[in-house]
Amino acid sequence: MSADIVPAEARFAVELFYDPESRNWGFEVPSLGIIGGGATRAAALRQARDAIAFTLEGDGDSRSAPGVERVYLRARLRLPVRHSPA
Repeated sequence: MSADIVPAEARFAVELFYDPESRNWGFEVPSLGIIGGGATRAAALRQARDAIAFTLEGDGDSRSAPGVERVYLRARLRLPVRHSPA
């Protein structure tokens, strides 16, 4: 395996919608089960970004409920390194 370090990137679909009754923008990130919103489209996108980051970082201080076992799985990505022509 190459010693080159390659940053990995993930893309998440964010569905935006305007609610004329409340005059707010809502969002959903279906793959992560996140819903939320904001007063403007830009605010909703910021909230979505923050919610995705929070969800992926997790809460390291939380305790599992009694009888629940928490395990962590490590995922290793093998991404091709693309070198620019010199």
